[in-house]
This record gives sequence, C-alpha cells and structure tokens, in this order.
Amino acid sequence: MTSEPVTKSSYQPTPFEETALERRKRELREHPAPRYSVQLGEGGVVTVTGRHQDEQVALAADAAAFGTAHLDFFDTLLNQLLNVTGVDEKKFNGLIQTITGLHPQDHVEAMLASQMAAIHLATMDQARRVMHCTGAEAREIAERALNRLSRTFTAQVEALKKYRSTADQRITVTHVSVGNGGQAIVGNVATGGSSSKMEDTTP
Repeated sequence: MTSEPVTKSSYQPTPFEETALERRKRELREHPAPRYSVQLGEGGVVTVTGRHQDEQVALAADAAAFGTAHLDFFDTLLNQLLNVTGVDEKKFNGLIQTITGLHPQDHVEAMLASQMAAIHLATMDQARRVMHCTGAEAREIAERALNRLSRTFTAQVEALKKYRSTADQRITVTHVSVGNGGQAIVGNVATGGSSSKMEDTTP
C-alpha cells in the first residue's frame, strides 16, 4: 500500500488575509509573548516552566516583555496571574499575551496591564453568568457585578492612556519676534501664564 504524496495547499490568500499574516509575523517577531507550561504536581504544587532552551535568555526576554529587567518583580506578577487563572494553561498564557500585547514599558504599566487583563477575565465571567442566570435576584447581582467591572476596566484604560501621555509632556517652545527696527527678541514663551521671561538680544 502506497500513500499519496503530501502536496502544498494551492489556496491563494486574499489581500486581507495576506495583510493579516504579515501583521502576525511582524508582531510575533517584534513583540514575542512568553509561553509557559502549567502543571499540577504532587501535594497540589503548581509548576510553571518556560519553553526555551536557555533559561537565562528566557528569563531576560520574558521579563523584558513585561517592561522590566527585575526578575523578582516579574516572578511576583507571574504568581499573581497564576492565582487568578489556577491550573489552566491556556487561560494563563492568554493573560500573558493580553499583557504583553499592551507593550508595557515600566513597572507601572506592567502592573496596570496585569490588572486590566484580570478585570477583563472577571468581566467576561460575569457576562456569562448574566446570560445563564435563571432567578431574578441572581441575575440582578450578576448584572451589578458586571457593571462595576466594566466601569473599572474603562477607568483602567483611561489611566493607562493618561500615564503614557504625560510621560512626554515637557515641551519647550522657542519664540522669535522681530520688531520694525530689526530688534529681535528670543526666549521661551510660557503659554497660559501671566507673564513671559524674554531675553533682549538688541545689539
């Protein structure tokens, strides 16, 4: 009995699909997300192991994806996320990818992104409960929890945007004006203030 040779698929992706494939390749190349195996061992001990042949390189790269070089901080975040998901490898890695997809640049952004990922998970869980509640009282409780979580997530998004936008707000505006007699005044203009300090450069 002979087997048929395996042939490469002749399917031609659409332009949209080609763009999606290229975007995925670029994202995975520029911002690779850590991926872990999660196993429950004897005595209820949960073991989290990375999927990289060099442990030191893996630790540095994984921590960098969380915007840090400090391994104790990184390890603490992983343990906190594991407490949220339990021994659910897919859910745990899903949270990791959610956080790294926000590209945190420092500890504040890493912590906020982690909270956002956890709150989103809780929000979707409450949404499921709302959809499957049979009693009026239970449904009302689930709806209140869903509303609070939704508002919290929205506030977190705004907080992250504000934190990032205020990082580079220090801008110096130099103003040069020339009078009728060729007199030039150079100085920093303080917008919104009651006065501006100018340096007279008249020769």
